[in-house]
Amino acid sequence: MSGAKGRLAFAKELAALLQSVATILAIIVGGAWTYITFIQNRESKPRMNVEHRVTHRPLGHGKIVLFVDIRMENTGKVKVSPSMEDVRVYQVLPLKDDLKQKLERGEHLIPDAEKEAAWPHLAYRPRKLETKELILLEPGERAERHHEFILEDGLRMVMVYSHYENPANKGIGWDTTSYYDVSGAAR
Repeated sequence: MSGAKGRLAFAKELAALLQSVATILAIIVGGAWTYITFIQNRESKPRMNVEHRVTHRPLGHGKIVLFVDIRMENTGKVKVSPSMEDVRVYQVLPLKDDLKQKLERGEHLIPDAEKEAAWPHLAYRPRKLETKELILLEPGERAERHHEFILEDGLRMVMVYSHYENPANKGIGWDTTSYYDVSGAAR
């Protein structure tokens, strides 16, 4: 009987040891999963896609109205609520005289350290989003913001830039740039 009691005691000690090892492994695996999911892959951080849909119509009297619809989609796993919106329109074509002169002198319009030319501003609309305008997107939700700009007729191409600030990281957010052919038929 003492041999059976000894084997039973050994089995209990072995089971307790295996349970402790399994618990330690579970903690390590859980910690690794948490690190990969929330730290390395930043699953706890907001993510958003931003796209433009740009159209225009003639107004007459040498003016057009440029319609900029900005579509946002929360592609992350946490809610997104941008605190500031910045929409800008730049003139690309026809080239302004100073840019034409640079080209005539053989200079580059895009400096080496930059990724785009310094196109002239046509319209600039930065806005802190007030309580009634706040955008709150749950994961998977979409929203659209509409903007209108009155511009001079005769433009051939514009660049539209938008930025939505992440309230958790001031100065960082979601932006996109689009080029639009104004010289085409009004759409």
